[in-house]
Amino acid sequence: MLSEKKNKLYTKIILRTIFYQFLILFIGVSIGFILNAEYFGNKAPIIGRSVQNIFAPLKYSDEVELQLMKIGKYRLWVELDCPSNLTCYNSVIVSEEWFETDYSYRTNQKNIIEGHYRTRIHWKPWESYFPDVSELNKDYE
Repeated sequence: MLSEKKNKLYTKIILRTIFYQFLILFIGVSIGFILNAEYFGNKAPIIGRSVQNIFAPLKYSDEVELQLMKIGKYRLWVELDCPSNLTCYNSVIVSEEWFETDYSYRTNQKNIIEGHYRTRIHWKPWESYFPDVSELNKDYE
């Protein structure tokens, strides 16, 4: 009978200890979150978006290609100081991110200027781009 009371007492002591340890841990985490809410608030969308990009990556589709063409043509137009009569032909997206086109436009002096334009459009999330090791080693050669 005495050993049963001791076992109940020990069990009660252990359960109280565990309960109070978890209570203190919960209070500490709550206070830490309350005092640093801006830190967790800024990190939560980044972490959520990263998880989504890793497990449900963006797919290359016709809509993406059309949008990349628009972005590429806009970059060319801005780079050429916004000519009103810019004509792009043979426009193509290479490797899902390189925009290439041949263009021509007429200047104010009625000169026709033709050329080839190529630009890289980063449309994928940052997790999709990994540094090329050969490019990193060029600095040390």
